[in-house]
Amino acid sequence: MRPGPHHAGMASYARTTGPCDPASGLALTTGDGDDVEGPRSALDAAVASIAAKRLILLSDAERTVVTHYLVAAAYTAGDEEDEQGRSQTFDKVHRRWSDEAITEAISDCTTFVREQREHVAGLAPDLVGHNMWLSRSGSGTGFIDRDELGWRGHTLHDAAHRLRERTPYLGDDGLTYLG
Repeated sequence: MRPGPHHAGMASYARTTGPCDPASGLALTTGDGDDVEGPRSALDAAVASIAAKRLILLSDAERTVVTHYLVAAAYTAGDEEDEQGRSQTFDKVHRRWSDEAITEAISDCTTFVREQREHVAGLAPDLVGHNMWLSRSGSGTGFIDRDELGWRGHTLHDAAHRLRERTPYLGDDGLTYLG
């Protein structure tokens, strides 16, 4: 398996001492001390925009879960070739996601967080999104690798793994979809 973001910024997973989002129970700070910035801020803005267009109410913590879920999906995606056989390496963070993929990610992430509220309570939302993708995708890592979560890690891993596996792919329009 390729190295990915699951190896970085995971030293402090649970943020139970800080304030929590009342809707989801998620911590209001990110686990790696890094707020969404740079290329991720564009993705974060796209998630907020799609949620607003679809009249979906997202807390800041839930939006962060969705953003980092899609970032993890980007990091684990493979390479594809265009019509001329040129490599179209998935650009780990700068990719452009389709409205459909973002809408699906919003739905899946918010449903997961709300159904697993007692288990995600106090956890950093960026790491919830990241590990939700890894557990869901069957990568052999994710919540289950987080020893500091104990039984919660196993519960969250099993819940995410029960979701249908998704694979990012590059559409003919140059946007990334989930298939």
